[in-house]
Amino acid sequence: MYWPAFGGGFVWDDFPLILENAALRGLDAERLLWMATSLYRSTYQPLGWLAYALIYAAWGPNPFYFHAACVALHILCAVLLLEGARRLFARAGSRRPLALAFAAALLWAVHPLQAATAGWATELPDQLATAFVLGALLVYLGRETAYRLPAALGLFALSGLCRWKGAGLPLVLVALDYYPLKRLPSRRVWIEKLAFALVAVGILFANTLAKGSSQFEPSIAPGTIARGLLLFLRLAAWPSGMLQSYDLGTGLGTAAAVALVAAVAALLAAGRRRLPAAPAAMACLAAGLLPPLLNAKFGLTLAFPHYAYLSTMGLFVAGAAALEPLARRAGARAAAAAVLALALAWGGLSRGLVPMWGDDLLLWTRAVVLDEENPLAHGSLGSALARAGRHNEAYFHFETAKRLSVGPYRWNQLAQHRNLMLLKRRAPGLKPDRSLFELQRAASARACSICAR
Repeated sequence: MYWPAFGGGFVWDDFPLILENAALRGLDAERLLWMATSLYRSTYQPLGWLAYALIYAAWGPNPFYFHAACVALHILCAVLLLEGARRLFARAGSRRPLALAFAAALLWAVHPLQAATAGWATELPDQLATAFVLGALLVYLGRETAYRLPAALGLFALSGLCRWKGAGLPLVLVALDYYPLKRLPSRRVWIEKLAFALVAVGILFANTLAKGSSQFEPSIAPGTIARGLLLFLRLAAWPSGMLQSYDLGTGLGTAAAVALVAAVAALLAAGRRRLPAAPAAMACLAAGLLPPLLNAKFGLTLAFPHYAYLSTMGLFVAGAAALEPLARRAGARAAAAAVLALALAWGGLSRGLVPMWGDDLLLWTRAVVLDEENPLAHGSLGSALARAGRHNEAYFHFETAKRLSVGPYRWNQLAQHRNLMLLKRRAPGLKPDRSLFELQRAASARACSICAR
């Protein structure tokens, strides 16, 4: 399913983060210091930079090895999720903890939401962070020893040095302590959570500085947060026509979105006896999504599919828990057949999505076909076309991006004006031909075989 990733190239943020980043071209003291202190591209990820640099030092700018590392880490994360889920199901008194954990890990691993992370070189730090968070969870669920808490805290801190997506782990642990661990209320447990919270504050502080350096600002907007939660719930259940980014400033009104989230929470609370894992799963989703959803740039909050990598794991564990009553009523074979059918369906969708995370033209052609009014997609497709030497097409996509950059996207006008100036320098004899562009655009759309998915 993820085999096409090995033949992919660099796309999107891979260029500034990896291919064009001179700070990754060695492991000398000066570059290591940069990795440890840099806030480049609005993120603090010293171990993430180090991972890029090690791959570059060993194999150079060959995208094969970056993609191979991503696929290997995806498999590792699935195995860690399998073991973590098995321990949770065992603590919950399940009769088939291993079978349910396997179902949860399998469905999570093949879900189309994970294609963006497993198939995109840029996401290597996110995968490392996820692996460390899962490692911290496994240690937390392990035997009570003198080293248990320090080891879990150390792994959590390492995750924050890779990326900050696991900063909500303290909230996840609180949810798990209520169910299935049933360790609350307990003074000792709350003291443990305080230690995790202090590490989380450090992770959030470093990344708040990083976001601020790129003109992001804190944004506590209930409507945006509610729409983000609903978006990923919908994509987890029905991953059709996924985009590269979602503008959370559009869609349901604030009141309607907040009311719908409240209704979902009320339903989960009312049904906690039948599906006690569901409230904890929602807490995991919120803990994973809140850090990125609380940041806006120029008043715009965007959500990306890779936000789901860690945050949706709880949903798949809760979904697997629902298989146990199904197996009792319809039989274990029927439950296994349902999991297999769903895995095949989702795996087929993922198989179609993975290639675009290694093909810049395919990625942005699909994005423009699915969302023709998105100025960011048009601008990115223009850049990809310019790199490919297709200057006539690039010109009109830059022009379209500039025209569409109104309202919260007004800041993008300057970027597209700059792109047009650079294009004219690169191709001084360019005479834009609209009719030729329309023919080229139609041919590209036909060649994009997964555009309608």
